[in-house]
Amino acid sequence: DHLHWTNPMDANRMVALSPDGRYLIERARDEPITRNEEYRKDQPITVFDLVTGQQVSSLVVQTTLCKQISADGCFFVTGGRDGVVEVFDLHSGAKLHNWKDHQDDVYALAISPDSRFAFSAGGVVGNNRSKDTTIRVWDLEHGACLKQLEGHIKRVESMAVSPDGRYLLSGGEDDFLILWELDWEYEFPEPAGWDDSARGYLES
Repeated sequence: DHLHWTNPMDANRMVALSPDGRYLIERARDEPITRNEEYRKDQPITVFDLVTGQQVSSLVVQTTLCKQISADGCFFVTGGRDGVVEVFDLHSGAKLHNWKDHQDDVYALAISPDSRFAFSAGGVVGNNRSKDTTIRVWDLEHGACLKQLEGHIKRVESMAVSPDGRYLLSGGEDDFLILWELDWEYEFPEPAGWDDSARGYLES
């Protein structure tokens, strides 16, 4: 058995599936509407519950290039043109955050398994044209950018977080795969106390 939706007006779609396989979000792919390839700024995103087959919510967003649903099924993140990253409530469609920190288009997103942090990155297609190839780390509760990870020299195309939330893997147009350790709160142990009995070994 399978579920099937059709919409003849928007045959080509961009979709994302929640980690537990319950929710699907889809939107029509941007199509150029003029010869100089100006893209439609507003198109609908629809959220479906794959268990019931029913539509959960629908909203209109600006041009998006990537989407991710949180593991807890509460929200989803979109990345788009002009460096915009937005966070929406999955069930109501309400906008929770709007960030415009990136200097180039956003092509890659990831969300931590505990749904506390989001990662966004992008650039410009083509050699050495990107002004911003950083990966930004977002606190989804407070809406703040916590870190900027620098390492790629061309557009970042994809990202994935390990199931334990400790590592982020990013791949770019520069043909680099970078593994980032996300254990930022690691506390280094205090130096061991001086043992005077060791003095003889140091002086010999």
